[in-house]
Amino acid sequence: MVYYRCKKAKLRGSHCTLSIYLLYHAETDKVTIYKNEAEFDHHVDKVRGIDKNVKKCIEELYNDGIMKPKELIRALQARKCSLGELEQWCKNNLNIPTNENEAFVVSYKILYDNEEYEDDEDVEENDGNRFRIFISSIRLLNIISMSSYVCSDATYQLVWQDYPVLIVGTTDLNKAFHPFDLAIYLLKPTALICDAADAIKNVFGNSYNQIMCWAHMKRNVENRISHINDKDIAKEILEDIEMLQLCNSTIIFKLASTLCMKKWKLNNKQTDQSILDFFEFF
Repeated sequence: MVYYRCKKAKLRGSHCTLSIYLLYHAETDKVTIYKNEAEFDHHVDKVRGIDKNVKKCIEELYNDGIMKPKELIRALQARKCSLGELEQWCKNNLNIPTNENEAFVVSYKILYDNEEYEDDEDVEENDGNRFRIFISSIRLLNIISMSSYVCSDATYQLVWQDYPVLIVGTTDLNKAFHPFDLAIYLLKPTALICDAADAIKNVFGNSYNQIMCWAHMKRNVENRISHINDKDIAKEILEDIEMLQLCNSTIIFKLASTLCMKKWKLNNKQTDQSILDFFEFF
C-alpha cells in the first residue's frame, strides 16, 4: 500500500486533509485507488520569485524593447500609482488576517481635489489630492499597549512614488526597535541641515533656511578651540557655545550669539590673540 498526500503541506506540522492511497493486490496486477472526500485545506504558501502582476509588466516592457535589468527597474520605478488604484488596494487589504505577523491596512482616508476634511480646523490649505494610510500587524499593534515611548524617523533611501517613508515605533529594554506602522507623506522641508559644505549649499541654493549639523559644528569648534592658550577659558567658551544650541528660534539665536561675542571680545577687552583668532573663525 502506498500513501499520497498533498505536496503543498509541510512535512512537519498540520497536514492537508485531502489524501489518497493505492492498494496493490498481491494475487493480481490490479491496483485499487482510495480517496477521501475532503477538500484542500492547506495554507497557501507565499509567492516565490516575482509577483505575477510585476512579471506581466516586465513582459510588456520586454516586448517594447526594454530588455536590460537596470532599464527594466528604471521603467518600473517610473510607473506611477493613481489615487484610485491606491484606494482599491486599501479596500482589498482591510481584512484582519489570522497570521499575527501579516500586515494589513488598519485605517485609511483618501481625499480627492473636490473633497475636504470633515474637521479641517488643524489642516493646512488643501492644494490637491491627499491621503493617509495606517499599515500594521496584530503583533505590532499589541506592542503599543506595553510601550510608553514613541520613536519616529524618516528614511530617504526607501521612497514610494517619490514620497519618503516614515517609520513609527518603540524600543525595548534590549535597545531593539519595534515598529508600529508605516506612513507615506509629502515632503515639504523648511530647513536644510548639513555640514556646511559649499557643494551642498550650491545644490540646494536659498530655497529654505540652512542649519549646520551640530555634530559637525562641534567637532570643528573643538579642533579650533584647542589652540587657545588658557584651557580654562577655552572650556568656558565651549560651554557658552553649547548653550547657543538650546535656542529655539532664529531671533533668539542671533541675539544670544551677539551677546556671546560681546562677552568675550568687547566687554572684557580681550587681549589674548588666540581667543581673538578663535572668534574670528567662529
